[in-house]
Amino acid sequence: MIDVDDKLIVTKEINEIMLRYAMNTLYKDLLIKICVSKDGNISSLLERINENYDGGMFTDADVYFELAGRISAEIENLDKTDKTAFYFYYLNKQYIKLLESDDFESNDSNDAGFSASFGRYIASKLYEPEESNLHSNLLEMLENQISMFSLEFDFSTGTDDYTRDEIEEMIESQLGFLR
Repeated sequence: MIDVDDKLIVTKEINEIMLRYAMNTLYKDLLIKICVSKDGNISSLLERINENYDGGMFTDADVYFELAGRISAEIENLDKTDKTAFYFYYLNKQYIKLLESDDFESNDSNDAGFSASFGRYIASKLYEPEESNLHSNLLEMLENQISMFSLEFDFSTGTDDYTRDEIEEMIESQLGFLR
């Protein structure tokens, strides 16, 4: 066993492994659980999200609360390692947003002080996910991503057009987009 005195040491490779696992396994499983019913068709929740999500807000609060509850329950059922992988996924998304923001100058990322400061910020979030709002931020991000994913479906001809295989193909397509 490798012991680092309980200090968080994250290499580029470990980060990449965590991100791939979070996306290709955890996020994919979450989408399937929310999007596919037990009989292999589109879930009624996904259909209601599609009908009630207007690119940023829900027109029916009950649908939002049902989605939020489902996501929260699924995340709570994960073990600590899986939750940490999801947290890495969220923090990586935030890092990418930071790098792409107009306020960020490209020479900032090469600065050792910036790297150390950002590393401490990430570590503080990972060590205390509830207190640092990391957990609630992750849930919000997943709610938004799943809601946006629901808009990919055209239910105007009904929901019977989508089989589990077609839904999984759409999920794979979204995973490619999120990478």
